[in-house]
Amino acid sequence: MTAIGSGRAVAEDGALPLARRRLDDAVRGLADPTAEWLDGTCHLADSLYTRLRVALRNARVGRGSGQLGSAPCRIDVLTLLVEIDATVTAWEHGKSTVDRLHQLAGHRWRPQDCELIGRYCGELERWALSGVELLADAPRVFLHVPCPRCGERFAYRRDNAGERVRVLALRVSEHGCRCQGCAAFWPPEQFEWLAQLIGCTSPLV
Repeated sequence: MTAIGSGRAVAEDGALPLARRRLDDAVRGLADPTAEWLDGTCHLADSLYTRLRVALRNARVGRGSGQLGSAPCRIDVLTLLVEIDATVTAWEHGKSTVDRLHQLAGHRWRPQDCELIGRYCGELERWALSGVELLADAPRVFLHVPCPRCGERFAYRRDNAGERVRVLALRVSEHGCRCQGCAAFWPPEQFEWLAQLIGCTSPLV
């Protein structure tokens, strides 16, 4: 409900259990080990965040001359990790990014915090999508239409060699659609609605 007597609008109570479950899932997807099947046996693999850290040391990028050489790190992975670390540090205090994320999920949230939790989840889910795509090189499709959130058709990013390149803003994969300009994100279950927003009459993927 909304408070009136104080003179300030108080955020309406939300579905707190659902919001907390979404936050738990988002934190686990980025910070916790994952179960993987190998030759019929289930084993624990490193978390997505840890695998991104490892990927920094395993880069091979093309140089301007066309030759293949070693790089001190993958610029695209480094850019994502810097964003994650800096943002999570602003959210929580702790020894590491993973510790801070677990602290975030463990808060005693109130019903009126649901909107804030949703914002945290949006960032976590966007990072997880980017991380999976960077590590697995998942198939992606770039849409030739403006982002319905910011209205931009193009965005600028750094490639593996650190060069600034122009790309189409809307990038779609089986994990979701993200605007590389304003960072708006639509999960797969919102693809039908997103298609309507951009005037697309066929499935996005």
